[in-house]
Amino acid sequence: MDKKELTPALQQYMEIKERYKDAIVFFRMGDFYEMFYDDAYVAARELGLTLTARDREKKVPLAGVPYHSADTYIRRLVKKGYKVVICEQVGETRGKKLVERKVVRVITPGTVESEEGDANYIVSIFPSGNTFGISYADLINGDFCLTEIDEKDLISEIGRLSPGEILLPENIDVEEIPEEIPRTFLSKADFEWKNAEETLKRHFGIRSLESFGCKDKLIGISAAGALLSYLYRTQLVDLKHITQIKIHQPKDFMILDYTTQKNLELIKGLHGNDEATLFGVLDKTRTSMGRRLLKLWILNPLRSKDKINQRLERVEWFYNNFDILRKIRETLGGIYDIDRILGRVGLGTFTAKDLAMLRDSLRKIPDLISLLNDAVLFKELLDSLFESLDIFEMLDEVLVDLPPHSIEENDFVRAGYDEELDELKNLLVEGRQWIASFEERERNRTGIKSLKVGYNKVFGYYIEVTKANLNMVPPDYERKQTLTQAERFITKELKEYENKILSAEDRILEKVAEIKQKLGEKVLRRADSLKRLSSSIAEIDVLASLAFVALENGYVRPEITDSNLIIIEKGRHPIVEHFVGRDRFIPNDAFLEPSKCRIIVLTGPNLAGKSTYLRQVAHIVIMAQMGSFVPAKLARIGIVDRIFTRIGAMDDLARGESTFMIEMSETANILR
Repeated sequence: MDKKELTPALQQYMEIKERYKDAIVFFRMGDFYEMFYDDAYVAARELGLTLTARDREKKVPLAGVPYHSADTYIRRLVKKGYKVVICEQVGETRGKKLVERKVVRVITPGTVESEEGDANYIVSIFPSGNTFGISYADLINGDFCLTEIDEKDLISEIGRLSPGEILLPENIDVEEIPEEIPRTFLSKADFEWKNAEETLKRHFGIRSLESFGCKDKLIGISAAGALLSYLYRTQLVDLKHITQIKIHQPKDFMILDYTTQKNLELIKGLHGNDEATLFGVLDKTRTSMGRRLLKLWILNPLRSKDKINQRLERVEWFYNNFDILRKIRETLGGIYDIDRILGRVGLGTFTAKDLAMLRDSLRKIPDLISLLNDAVLFKELLDSLFESLDIFEMLDEVLVDLPPHSIEENDFVRAGYDEELDELKNLLVEGRQWIASFEERERNRTGIKSLKVGYNKVFGYYIEVTKANLNMVPPDYERKQTLTQAERFITKELKEYENKILSAEDRILEKVAEIKQKLGEKVLRRADSLKRLSSSIAEIDVLASLAFVALENGYVRPEITDSNLIIIEKGRHPIVEHFVGRDRFIPNDAFLEPSKCRIIVLTGPNLAGKSTYLRQVAHIVIMAQMGSFVPAKLARIGIVDRIFTRIGAMDDLARGESTFMIEMSETANILR
């Protein structure tokens, strides 16, 4: 179809579609997002929408979704691997004049917010010989990390992150990346070191990347710069909630490759039951931040004896102070997801409810401080809590005293905060009272008892008189609309008050939006403090959760040593025990010491418990090195740098690989 034959709105749509050919455009039309042409066919097929047409000749296929429920549809499309462009109306509707629209965000598999509150990583990979620069971010949380790894560790790293999307230089693919992960190919210029470095320095407002300790990680910088450029292009905002680069040092953590994670059922169950996992057993966290951090600790056990013992000492303090532990957990239960709130503020998608949730979360901080103030072990974490107290005062000065779910988007400002807003609200109330009294006055003046004053968006305020009473209409009534059973009129006086009311309503909306925007900017100026606060709350939550689980299940503190010993007395499998009960599980010992017993050859019939025993030892080692108490009578653990597993038959017929072939491949990986 010739573009000249299209309506102005469709011409506008086509111009935007031309720029985003690889995405589905959600084009805002009033209270709906509409999709046209091929996008309409895709949306109708993937979302089960009714396919209609924009024109009588049905040359313009159309599918649409209500704007207030669009998030659900967007997530469904993105989960299927599509990108979605959000095109909003940014101008006012004035008669038949074309409304200005612009793209406000591009949502991709790696930038969509997870419904469950889990991290959704987008990963940038830059290969250079046998080394890979990797940068990854959780856009909503604002986490931004950089690392460099050897080729043999690439699959482990991808498995650890479980990314929603991977970015690669154009014309370069990496065979090791699982096919189900969506790939996006970027211009090689995005990965050029100089361009990448400048992008990072400009964003973080620094002269040198030395301040983040990554100046010499050249291929890591290339990956990070490309990732940040991509986020700028898709989110179209300043991303002020991304405040630092974290350097991930693989040598600081135990390596758990993808096969090990899967076979040990650390986060995901082999048979789809995610409760039957180590995470499922240990997760008694009360906040979303704590839940995400617990997953991170399970997949990244520490290799530093001092850091492990620091965590164990804090868990032990909670273990020995149950009354405080109980109160801490109660307090944490009232704290919302600060990371995600800050992320939505940074992306410009926040609501008044988000600000109220942040305010109410910060209200709990003094309680945490008072409960932990006497514990020297928590001083480092408490310092970041003190930083946030003034942010609460800033928010509380503005926001009404209502719980977040009761907050109205256009009525959240506390009376007395803004004099002009208060005057406008009073004017609006007086105007509506005048309208009510005007109706009664006109009934008395005209003698028409059924006369009523109404309002709609097309005609504004009007006086409605039934046709039976038209002979009683006074001469100063001006006819506006004729209905089947009635006619509608206006008067000069009614029109004047309508203008006052509508102008007050418009100005209130403008003023409230202005206050919200300024409040968001103030919050972003304190993004660093809020991220430190969130990190401390998450850590307190995880430590409290581990202590609670230890008390509930009879776990003991492991002894971490510098030796190569693994001594476990009366060890138990944490997952199996959780489901069958501690009384029914028969404990087992394990002894590994290089000079006496380097290898255990375990034999027995089917269902004798060989796999359970293997997993049990691995779980206890992982739990010990992540800083958790363990299910045993005694555990003495020397630092382990890596765990490999090969448990159970696992034919992959789709890829033409037998169990034997997979075993040989994984054994080769172990021996590298």
